[in-house]
Amino acid sequence: MQLNVKIGTRTVFPKSELFVMHRLHTNVFSGRIGGVPIMSGMEIDACDAMDSDH
Repeated sequence: MQLNVKIGTRTVFPKSELFVMHRLHTNVFSGRIGGVPIMSGMEIDACDAMDSDH
């Protein structure tokens, strides 16, 4: 199995990939931890508002 890892700020990723990432976060964090903010079916928090590496 080959694993491709891409690191960069959110501006280097297509919006479709960011959408998939936030949907996955929703399944993991909301489903397992609970109590996380969900917007439009996606887990998005203050860290995502910053221009941090993903």
